[in-house]
Amino acid sequence: MQTFSTKLRIAFVALALFILPQTAYAEEAGGEEFIVPLARLNVLIDAQIRDPYIFAGLAGFYNEIDVFVINGSELTRVGTEPVLPKAGEMLAITGRHRVLLIPELGSTVAFLDGEVSLPDAKSKVAKAHIVHKSELPPELRGLKYAYLLEPFRLLCLAIEALLLGINGVFGWGLSIVVLSIVLKLITLPANIWLTRVQERVAGVQARLEPVLAEIKANYKGEEAHHKFIAAHKQQGVTPFYTLKPLLLVLLPLPILISVFNVLGEVDQMAGHGFLWISDLALPDSVLDFDFFLPFFGDSLNLLPILMTLLTLVGARLHNSKAASASALRKQRRNLYLMAAFFFVLFYPFPAAMVLYWTLANLWHIVLTRVLLP
Repeated sequence: MQTFSTKLRIAFVALALFILPQTAYAEEAGGEEFIVPLARLNVLIDAQIRDPYIFAGLAGFYNEIDVFVINGSELTRVGTEPVLPKAGEMLAITGRHRVLLIPELGSTVAFLDGEVSLPDAKSKVAKAHIVHKSELPPELRGLKYAYLLEPFRLLCLAIEALLLGINGVFGWGLSIVVLSIVLKLITLPANIWLTRVQERVAGVQARLEPVLAEIKANYKGEEAHHKFIAAHKQQGVTPFYTLKPLLLVLLPLPILISVFNVLGEVDQMAGHGFLWISDLALPDSVLDFDFFLPFFGDSLNLLPILMTLLTLVGARLHNSKAASASALRKQRRNLYLMAAFFFVLFYPFPAAMVLYWTLANLWHIVLTRVLLP
């Protein structure tokens, strides 16, 4: 639920739109060209480009916009220094789902404190049109995921195509379920490899633990250092052997980052529900509060709670035959801390994203308990 101040802001924007001349610009995004008074450009942006739902906490970036000058397929992000788009260049203002395109701006433009600044606009007007990101023509699709490095952007486009293909057979909710299974199977070899490496590392740690404790208790300074190195060499490892599992954890990271962005930005999903979720593009609020909590917002969201409970179950079931009792306790403690971190992180995010992460945790538990050695 949005706060009273948010509702007041939206009402003000709506009123400002209403009192403008009716020929000023269209009320709904449909891609048709219209005339926009440049002095009112930020009003239009607030009403049509920014996401109307005010996200809390770390999800607040969904309410932000980006400004680009487009020259062919080349994008240049507009910053605080004013720039003057040349003839043939287009201004693009992108939100979470929609893009405002102004082919011939005729004014210098800068992006200051979250607003578009047009120092010499005055009473100028410009032709513009608004499109959903899914409706961008091929030459403008570089605007999709433009905030990411190119390899991640291309991976996002591939995962988005996969999701849309799955959705051609299933509804949006089931498509997320199927996507989570497909991507889990794709990353399965890396997960099996990681589990085996973690077991080997845990075995080395278990063998080294008493030896290193004895060295620490009986030796000091350089002599302790030499014995420390010798103990590792005897096990055939370096003192940095525990970093290998951390490096392997990074292998599926590009896919996770890409899924994170795709499920937050695919505009075709907006308005579609699943189970108790009324809109997969928004948090799955089941109860609205009359107060606002930093990082959490003003609603009770069920999916982040289910996700965290599932993560805690996975941490409790976590076991390692090779690890010592103290190492196993430390591993479980780290998993508990990670569960708390992801609860705070994901609580205000769209339900589609939290649903995917919940399912990914479920498949991890299943694979760890059933399939992985």
